[in-house]
Amino acid sequence: MYKIIYFLVGILCVSLFPNQTSAMSNCTFNANDINFGAINPLSTTDVTANTTFNISCTGVNSTVAFYTLSSLQGFSSSFNPRQMPVSGVGPETINYNIYTDNTYTTVWGNGGGGSSAITRANFFPPFIDCPPSNPCQETVYGRISLPQPTVITGSYIDQVTVNLDWFF
Repeated sequence: MYKIIYFLVGILCVSLFPNQTSAMSNCTFNANDINFGAINPLSTTDVTANTTFNISCTGVNSTVAFYTLSSLQGFSSSFNPRQMPVSGVGPETINYNIYTDNTYTTVWGNGGGGSSAITRANFFPPFIDCPPSNPCQETVYGRISLPQPTVITGSYIDQVTVNLDWFF
């Protein structure tokens, strides 16, 4: 039995206009790891898992005109496929990806390499409201396409940096 133990999501929040913080909302987010669990790499059934980001804003008010949730490749050199190294260091890897939709058609990233970020915008009232008591939620969907017969036994880990950009 082969295992995928953890998918770690690193967090980095970035403001587009850091010098205007007194006039805008301050936004943060959190999410759990995507955990694919134990897998059989010879199976012909893909393995899927997801996580939901909770985005909350405070400050002058809890509204924003837009936000973008984007990701980097992790330990991979490209977005498609992402490669998760054994024990997080390799050299053996398993191919997987993260998508913005549950049909697994749009690779989640930063807009480079055929990927797309998650963007919500409403530049005219009512704006996007994400108070801490009722945060905005964005779900991303992970998938390991099988079979991958050359995968060795072990724990496979990737760490993907996630960026949240917002503006009020």
